[in-house]
Amino acid sequence: MKIVVLSVYNGQLNRGAETWSQQVVSMLSTNGASAVLVGGGDVLQSGDMTVVRTPLRDNSGMPTLASRFKMYGRIDSYACSLISFTVRSIQQGLLNDADIVIPINGFWEIVMLRLYRYVRRRSYRIVYVNHAGSEISREISVAAPDLVVLLKQNTRTGKLSPRIPSTVVPNGVSLCNYHVVAPPDRPTLVCVAALIPYKRVDLAIRVAAAGGARLHVYGDGPLAPSIRAQGKNLLGSAFHLTVLPHESMPAQYGLGTALIHTAEDSENFPMVFLESLAANRPVLTFDTATNREILGDAGIYAADFEDMKRLVRTQTFWRNVHHMIADAVPRKRAEKFDWSAVVLPRYMEEFSRLLERPQPWSQAISEPFRAKD
Repeated sequence: MKIVVLSVYNGQLNRGAETWSQQVVSMLSTNGASAVLVGGGDVLQSGDMTVVRTPLRDNSGMPTLASRFKMYGRIDSYACSLISFTVRSIQQGLLNDADIVIPINGFWEIVMLRLYRYVRRRSYRIVYVNHAGSEISREISVAAPDLVVLLKQNTRTGKLSPRIPSTVVPNGVSLCNYHVVAPPDRPTLVCVAALIPYKRVDLAIRVAAAGGARLHVYGDGPLAPSIRAQGKNLLGSAFHLTVLPHESMPAQYGLGTALIHTAEDSENFPMVFLESLAANRPVLTFDTATNREILGDAGIYAADFEDMKRLVRTQTFWRNVHHMIADAVPRKRAEKFDWSAVVLPRYMEEFSRLLERPQPWSQAISEPFRAKD
């Protein structure tokens, strides 16, 4: 079985979708499948997987076409980047013998893949993995991939056509990369987040200050200067801001007593949750359906910001955290998301089932643009 992952920003950005792309291709490669990651960035690391660079073109001068196609996704510079990236991936012959193609960036990649499949009678199946928020957009339903993979149960699918099959496969974590160590003696929180507004790292700083805890922040972004200033002002030498590559992060979670996560409730499936659990560290976060679905009994939930500050001020909170670590509650929770034992077998099962279906190019080329039920 050959699987091709198209991820236009791999090598350029390091978000959850790009991290997932690297992980799934690496896991597939090390477990006997033929897997290829196609990225558009300048810095692509191959490691134990096959990586192909398809450079992005500058389409910033392309005007937006205000037409009836707008309902399917505007044809602006971003759309043109996705279209040209997909076309050049096709021209390189990367899809000729593919069985499964996973377009990370959505609508226009799916449409171009369906067009090429129909014209050239290719047999690959298109699998869309929803990294973009807690709802499947109408655009994805219109593009009509062969399978939609949801990362969590409570994803809103009201706009997804009932003719498009969907399944739930959560994000995964490689437990073998995380070594469990004893927690530090002094209360210490770890925050792993991009330094952008919706991550609300400033709240994590204020919580740590309220609880008299040290805070290690790992991340970068446009708010770095203000985050650094606020951290030094409220925490002094107890504040540390560090930028590290993702492969260096497993050892950092053990430096804390718990992970603190204060982002807005718009993230689909925070990978930092699984990474913290794998390092046997519980997560302090807000009480939402998504957080509870992922963390289960390894989460410590606050009703709001004031409640979170109240929690960290109490000795009971820190005592409970140490009990959870001693009983390996987070690590046991992480076992439900282990790439090798749980997540990868689920993907292989879904891929095999999908390949048993009739040849997809027998569908009419107009199928993606038909009104959905």
